[in-house]
Amino acid sequence: MTSLFHSDLSKEFSLILNDADDYNVVIQVGENNNTEEFRAHFNDMNMFSKPNITPIVFDIVLKYIYST
Repeated sequence: MTSLFHSDLSKEFSLILNDADDYNVVIQVGENNNTEEFRAHFNDMNMFSKPNITPIVFDIVLKYIYST
């Protein structure tokens, strides 16, 4: 039962992450020509930058946070 709940919850978070219209934080990742903006969720509207992480790595981290 717990495993099924966790699986369903994980799917719901994944859907939320992929909803381009529902976000309240923008995270700028990368530097120079290798940058990307990621939309996520936070208690308050915010934007911050992480130039020391590549967009490919941050995409993996964000998907891991929302999906596991």
